[in-house]
Amino acid sequence: MSTLTASAGNIQQTKAILASYMIELERCILNAQWEILSDILDKRQHYFEMLFADPELANTAEFSALIKQVFEEDNTMINKIMAQKAVIEQERLGLMRSRQAAKAYE
Repeated sequence: MSTLTASAGNIQQTKAILASYMIELERCILNAQWEILSDILDKRQHYFEMLFADPELANTAEFSALIKQVFEEDNTMINKIMAQKAVIEQERLGLMRSRQAAKAYE
């Protein structure tokens, strides 16, 4: 098997694995499962380290494009988390105001 064919196969497998990580990460964000999110990010980081240790794969243009795509997806994920954080903060502030109002009537 040629190197190009082997790398193309590795890229397809890598894309599938990274896509499964992204699905899990999005599920965790939607369900506010922050500890599980952290665990999945740790596993994905370990997977990236393994990928970058393979110079045959890591030095390909396809791999570089894939990593760029992951960065873009991560930015989208960070924006979702920040939006969720803002909503939670507004809810927290509303709760604090409600408690202060309730205390004022005591």
